[in-house]
Amino acid sequence: MLVDLHIHSTFSDGFFTPQEIIDAANKKNIGVISITDHDSVNGFIAARQYIKTILNGPSIFSGIELGTQIEEKAIHVLGYHFDENYEPLLQRTYELRHAREIRLAKIVDKVNSLGYNVSVEATDVSHRAFGRPHVAKALVEKGYFKDIQEAFDILLKRGKPGYVPQPKLTPAEAVDLIHQAGGIAFLAHPSELQDITLVKSLVESIKFDGIEVWHPSASSAETHVWLELSKTYRLLVSGGSDFHGDKGRFPKNLGDFSILYRNVKSMIEYK
Repeated sequence: MLVDLHIHSTFSDGFFTPQEIIDAANKKNIGVISITDHDSVNGFIAARQYIKTILNGPSIFSGIELGTQIEEKAIHVLGYHFDENYEPLLQRTYELRHAREIRLAKIVDKVNSLGYNVSVEATDVSHRAFGRPHVAKALVEKGYFKDIQEAFDILLKRGKPGYVPQPKLTPAEAVDLIHQAGGIAFLAHPSELQDITLVKSLVESIKFDGIEVWHPSASSAETHVWLELSKTYRLLVSGGSDFHGDKGRFPKNLGDFSILYRNVKSMIEYK
């Protein structure tokens, strides 16, 4: 049986609705899936409801991907088998989803308090990249700076007077939150970190339950490294396509990258 335990829907930055994902999984005979939207369980809930209305749909269990940070390094944490109604998780992920909008308003207020006069229209939820570059653009258009880089260098980058930090969980906080919700936490796509020393440090110092061994970013040699590392640190293993449905991003289609059930059986049958 084929499975895919890392999928994004329109409830975060994916291009397929949960219903379209379920239909595509059926066509490709993917028997088990997890929708792991960024900072949201809403895609999973919608998919589970849809599965109840159709015959022979795939099995599904709760999933989420939490973005965390150590200094300037982005670390992604996958959560599975948790209680999707756990209120502290819902509250924290709501705050994370809206952090860009809140930060944008704070930056504009701070910049204007320093004597500038700019405004930036609020973003919608699909425009996730909204932030400092748009403030910089507004400052340039008003003639305060010659270009966006100068606006960053003088006013907006870390350590400058207009900078406002973006609130992020630490990896340990994300893992703890998933555990509090009754779930298990995995280090996502370790090959993307491009630093095996960092990966080892993370799994040694944080209470991860597992590691994502199979992912499009990992070569066959790297997959072997992560599999051996999982044995060394007694970690569960997971895998998935990280499917977004974006034409410029692999995999193009759900099912182009899938995992064998037997390779991740212990993780799927954790509960």
